[in-house]
Amino acid sequence: MRTSFKIFFVAFLMLPNTGCRDFLEKRPLGEIVLGSITTEEQAVLFVNAAYEPLLWGRGDPMQGHYFNDMWILGDIMSDDTETPVDPNNIQERALQDFNVFPDNPNLRDWFGSAYVGIARCNVVIRGIESASEGIFKTAGLRQRCLGEAYFLRGLYFFDLVKVFGGVPLVEAPITTIEQTHIARASEAETWAFIENDLRKARTYLPSVSVYRNTANLGRASKGAAMALLAKVLLYQQKWAASAEAAEAVMASGDYALTTDYLAQFNNQNDQNTIESIFEVQAFKTNGWGGGTEISLDFGRWGFNNPTKELVKAYEKGDPRLRYTVFSPGDDRFGQPYDPENGPNTVTGYLARKYVFDPATMGEAVNGWTNGEGINYIVLRYAEVLLIHAEALIEQNVRLKDAMADINTVRARKGVDMPPVPPGDQAALRQRLRHERRVELALEGQRYFDLIRWGKDYATSVLYDQGKTNFQYDKHKLFPIPQVEIDLNPLLIQN
Repeated sequence: MRTSFKIFFVAFLMLPNTGCRDFLEKRPLGEIVLGSITTEEQAVLFVNAAYEPLLWGRGDPMQGHYFNDMWILGDIMSDDTETPVDPNNIQERALQDFNVFPDNPNLRDWFGSAYVGIARCNVVIRGIESASEGIFKTAGLRQRCLGEAYFLRGLYFFDLVKVFGGVPLVEAPITTIEQTHIARASEAETWAFIENDLRKARTYLPSVSVYRNTANLGRASKGAAMALLAKVLLYQQKWAASAEAAEAVMASGDYALTTDYLAQFNNQNDQNTIESIFEVQAFKTNGWGGGTEISLDFGRWGFNNPTKELVKAYEKGDPRLRYTVFSPGDDRFGQPYDPENGPNTVTGYLARKYVFDPATMGEAVNGWTNGEGINYIVLRYAEVLLIHAEALIEQNVRLKDAMADINTVRARKGVDMPPVPPGDQAALRQRLRHERRVELALEGQRYFDLIRWGKDYATSVLYDQGKTNFQYDKHKLFPIPQVEIDLNPLLIQN
């Protein structure tokens, strides 16, 4: 990571772990922090703490939000990857095989870490709105802190709604057990809440250009709020509004495609690039604590194996295949890759994206690895171009502009793929879906794309993969974790 801001864990210690379950396990501590933002330094620390659940989970931090669960839900449940039979990933195999039950810890931690983040955002929003404006000496800092909290809360709720559907809309700090008993909102209400948060964030946040070459690079920006809004609208099939939001990002001039596709995932010194819109910040440590686990999961342990179907999806000569996948015989850190000698694989392939040479990572004193400090990319400019293209195609308007978006992604330096040929709406829809698959592979996107592209499409793809346990109406949403059902009598299961 470059000079990006660090998420200081001292801020975490200042705040209660305010997920719904935690309030039933210990005395509520919310009143200690409510109204206690009395300096701008406190406000920044409180905001920093609201980022922290993006990286770490609740209860078992190894199963945290983007730390681990994103690829589990988004990749191995799709046709892009499989996970080996291993005593350490039984629950992941269950999800892969669509044996999906409410006691799966990956669902528990996805739900829980999101609500911890939401609770911290609520503390920030309430604390800043009730604080004296005179405490903020730095111009624009009050607005920035509010914007970051609204963006993060929108992101946490987006991650909840796409997995579980409508969820309880917690929009203020919780101080009593009774306040944790909140019924689920409808999906439409949840989506509307997210849109509102992101529109507020857009008005408060500065351009990312303010952050570049500063220690604040990596914080949420106006572009991040607009890009996430474009994606939120796309998921709802609000095509015209999604295209408009994407165009605002494109017209800002703040982003461009990097000239090194792989480096943005695999170079610790080349993160938060010109292509990055929002990524979860990690930092290299001398022990367990700062780095994400994704390089271990993909590389050292081989828990996310690309399928032969994903490999076949790449066009001949597309270099993104070798940027994303180790195929037999490829140079893998100075040695020809041999599936029989190396990390686990049930497909004959290993992930390349997000994977460091294990020899360079070193061992920590606790027997794990040094925190490898690789950020997790949540939004990047290539996806904004593809969001814009899809929104136009689905309206069947400006198809030449949609083609131009796709071709811009394909023509980036280091990829240099030929342009797609002209076509009608149906042909370009297929080109767009292909491009999303190969451009965003192993980034936790594929399963959610299949679901939003509809029952017939998802069923056909997953059945061709041999996943005949899949039932669209049953599996388009995941079950609410049973522990949350047990603790909140107003929650109704999917």
